Amino acid sequence: MSINKDAIFISMEPRPEQGTNLYKIECSGCSRECTWAFYSPRKLSFAFVGKLAGGFSSPCKKLVEEEARKDRAAQDGQASLI
Repeated sequence: MSINKDAIFISMEPRPEQGTNLYKIECSGCSRECTWAFYSPRKLSFAFVGKLAGGFSSPCKKLVEEEARKDRAAQDGQASLI
């Protein structure tokens, strides 16, 4: 399983009472469905947040690859059904 850009969702909510913006990056590309959120006092461009999302998806990709490796290792020990 691989993570594609369609599995990453970015949102921004202004928080005027705090003078900040809440940015959320959500990944639905694996079973963990990770979420990363942060506040910024400035309004950031979605291109910049998209670059952050690329960095966010790297550990997620590694987790997916590790899960796939464990699944293959578990299947290697199974008896053949043929």
